[in-house]
Amino acid sequence: MGMGITWLFWIVLIAVLVIAIGWSYSHRKRDKGSSNDAALDILKQRFAKGEIGKAEFEEKKRALGN
Repeated sequence: MGMGITWLFWIVLIAVLVIAIGWSYSHRKRDKGSSNDAALDILKQRFAKGEIGKAEFEEKKRALGN
């Protein structure tokens, strides 16, 4: 009986760790994308207001990876 509970404990522990790591990875990836989108939105606003020219807009857009 003791061995069965030990195996069950380790299986549950490993499953919880895998789920936690997967959730953390997907959450981090989603956050990174949203911050990049926000930066692009700000860049577009600055271009629309005339604060930066087309050349600077294109350069910064490329730097953001878009």
